[in-house]
Amino acid sequence: MKDALLTRLRSLSERQLYDELYRDPLTQCLNRRAFEQLQPSPIAIIDLDSLKYLNDTLGHRYGDAFLVGLAVALVQEFGWDDVYRPTVRRRVPGGQWVCDQSTSATQGPAGHSAYLQLWGR
Repeated sequence: MKDALLTRLRSLSERQLYDELYRDPLTQCLNRRAFEQLQPSPIAIIDLDSLKYLNDTLGHRYGDAFLVGLAVALVQEFGWDDVYRPTVRRRVPGGQWVCDQSTSATQGPAGHSAYLQLWGR
């Protein structure tokens, strides 16, 4: 298993490795590791208290779609490099988000045009 993981890591480009380390796999927003290393000055902190209810009543697929939709809206407002989803553990009750405005980056990570089209944006 260790050899397979090392082989996979060696095959990744620098950009792919960055995304693996610093992006949330569901929303592609910056994750907790990026938040802790960059230590942004938040201008908005968002905590979704009813996400557990959505997941419990409608299913995780619906909750995931809600999170992705929220991510798209926040990224459109703040930019790709200013939206963090510091709780990246799977199925954590409540979604936490932090928004910063230190840059004006609006371009998403490589391959995200398809991601945005998937969610109708």
